Amino acid sequence: MQRIRKAFAKTLCSLVPNNSSVLDIGTGPGDLLYIALEKPKELVTIDADKRYNTTYCINLEKEDLPFEKNRFDVVLAIDFIEHIGPKERGFELIEQMKTIAIKKVIILTPLIWKKNTKPYRIKTSAYYNNKFVLHKTLWSNDDFIGWNKIYNEIGLKTYFFGEWIK
Repeated sequence: MQRIRKAFAKTLCSLVPNNSSVLDIGTGPGDLLYIALEKPKELVTIDADKRYNTTYCINLEKEDLPFEKNRFDVVLAIDFIEHIGPKERGFELIEQMKTIAIKKVIILTPLIWKKNTKPYRIKTSAYYNNKFVLHKTLWSNDDFIGWNKIYNEIGLKTYFFGEWIK
């Protein structure tokens, strides 16, 4: 899994041009984001859990993204959209992401997963007792028809990993 994680970080880094303004939605503890993005011009982060040191603490199931059109070069939603329910709300947020992105939106979401209905109880986990990590919707490649590129070459066969480019 560590090999796949490194390959994903490398691919993600190659998709985000240096000196870009980046919005990361569902940042969590930010462990992968900070490995992958070395030199953004601006990095704005959002998570619903107050424990994470993010720029904004917003529950996006209930609130819209608070940014104007064409605000960020790149919008990231890595392991985020499956935590939003109902699925129609997820589609609404994806459309908002497209509106505020100047260049592209990058999404990673699992295509299959075991039922995850309770918060993590592992005390050493950065997600310990976080009610927002529950999987609420299941996505498929069919949900992303029309996206410009889907990345499968890094071993993420059970994930959708793609980018929508303006």
